[in-house]
Amino acid sequence: MNVSIVGSGYVGSSLAGCLADFGNDVWAIDIDEEIVAAINDGRAPLHEPGLDDLVATYGGDRLQATTSYDVIPETDVTFVAIQTPSNPDGSIDLSAVKAGFESLGEALADKEGYHLVVVKSTVVPTTTDEVLAPLLESTSGKQVGEEVGLAVNPEFQREGAAVEDFLDPDKIVLGVDDGSDDAETDAGRGDDRAADRLRTLYQPLIEEGAPVVETGRSEAEMIKYANNSFLAAKISLINDIGNICKELDIDAYEVAEAIGLDKRIGAKFLRSGVGYGGSCLTGEQRVLVKNENGTKLMTLAAFFDWYVTDGAPDDVSVLSCAEDGEFSFKSVNAATRRTYQGDLYTVQTKMNKQVTVTADHPMLAVEDGDVAVYTARRDSVQCQDSPSAVSWPAQQDLGRHGVTESRLAVYEAQELDEGMSIPVQSNLPADPVDSFDLIDLVDDSVVFDNERVYVNPSTELRSIDDQLRTQLSEYNEQFSYDRVHEFIRRNYMTLDAFLVAEDGLPVDRSDVSLYTTKGGEQTYIPAELPADTDFWRFIGYYLSEGHVSEDNSGNGSTTRKRIMLSFHPSDEEEYVSEVESYLDSLGIRYRTDTGGCNSFTHQSLLSAETDPFRLDSQFEFSRT
Repeated sequence: MNVSIVGSGYVGSSLAGCLADFGNDVWAIDIDEEIVAAINDGRAPLHEPGLDDLVATYGGDRLQATTSYDVIPETDVTFVAIQTPSNPDGSIDLSAVKAGFESLGEALADKEGYHLVVVKSTVVPTTTDEVLAPLLESTSGKQVGEEVGLAVNPEFQREGAAVEDFLDPDKIVLGVDDGSDDAETDAGRGDDRAADRLRTLYQPLIEEGAPVVETGRSEAEMIKYANNSFLAAKISLINDIGNICKELDIDAYEVAEAIGLDKRIGAKFLRSGVGYGGSCLTGEQRVLVKNENGTKLMTLAAFFDWYVTDGAPDDVSVLSCAEDGEFSFKSVNAATRRTYQGDLYTVQTKMNKQVTVTADHPMLAVEDGDVAVYTARRDSVQCQDSPSAVSWPAQQDLGRHGVTESRLAVYEAQELDEGMSIPVQSNLPADPVDSFDLIDLVDDSVVFDNERVYVNPSTELRSIDDQLRTQLSEYNEQFSYDRVHEFIRRNYMTLDAFLVAEDGLPVDRSDVSLYTTKGGEQTYIPAELPADTDFWRFIGYYLSEGHVSEDNSGNGSTTRKRIMLSFHPSDEEEYVSEVESYLDSLGIRYRTDTGGCNSFTHQSLLSAETDPFRLDSQFEFSRT
């Protein structure tokens, strides 16, 4: 049979792939040109287990895609699988479905012979008869039940298991008449042609024993809503039972397990919490959280402990990525966690980035210059109980080298292979700043004593002697000696003095550096650090490869702390060079050490002393 399907979401795409697999010629119609191109190239437009193989097999052949409704008259049946999102008041938004029906009716206006239109979208009961049928008749000039058939065939597919649920359905519901009791009308006696065509399409499933419910259009719409509502009510009830158990210190899971043994109730959907399922992250994975006090990087487990009370999240936001790739902080509407039985996979990159996920978690990967999204295969990534990790190079320079035009496709983590590369997002900053003012940060901190933090100006203080003495006249009175003379002679100031005099001096913060150790070989840190790409890349290197070491070998009682980064001696030389160039540009002292074949290449930066008022440091880097 020739079939057309309007809408290529998870319902429409899985329907198209499965009907093509049944031997039908299928046209997928979508307004998104990228989706159309993907299907015609044999690539699934979204991630659904099993869908990739179907589209790869039939895409561009038995399954074709287009943005035009002109192909509809050449088909026998058209499914409308357009999404119906919720409006702010909770009602459904029919605007896209109505627009689809208008275009569909116009396409059928000149067709000779019978054509069946099937509503697959989830709509409120009576919508098809009261809204869509009149719209179809007015735009096509044809009468429903005569030249054009109209049926409702609701879907009962879970997102993430749409192909599996389509091929192994609990029931097939066919709403093929308007429910009228008027036996004198064609509509009143039902549309046998609609029922026959749908049964023919679903024959492979019917032969496997799938139950068929043949009913009216409004009844079919109500079955869909009742089905969803019953499942939601079951989850809500077990949540209330779980809350009671929590108050009484009773194990809610044991209670639910016992209830589920009752055949009249069943064990499914008896886990307390918001409806859940699909791929998950483990509690050790981290999320960037923002509340009224600022941002914090924390594990998902800690997030639940801090922000989730009785299953409901507090007023908190997390860094999120929109479909267009833009990052921003979004409010958390729901947070769930559950026990999991099955394989966990740890995906690790060359830069020691890693994430542990369930086997079906979607993953982005770069392959042959294109970006794809993969599932984790046991022989290619480190499973949690595996003795050693397998890593591969990360596509760390995706944004910098312009691979941003690559196409996207989605696979599961268990399908990753060693040697694939993972793209790194480069547009993460939210609430961006131009620079960091270290003077303000130090002044606001309780860790530093401003009398023991020193300012090194690029301007010769003797050239502004009079202005400096005017601004610090009162400050100078607290000392038994001429402190200002010492500042001028040694061309430095303490931070507390600088803050007193700053407004009356021709000295800009961008022209001064900070340090905390006197006596020579100080490490000077610019008072203003540009928050540019180089800065954030350095932060990324530190998060990936850095640590702080303590050195007690020097003279005196203080311990020097060094920030150290370690890199591979031959594979990561470009990383060492990049960090060296960045530190050189800021005038910060560092040391690069290259050890033997079994040692690390150290780059050490900012050697700070344990004394809480020490800022001065030395950076060390190493090649392994």
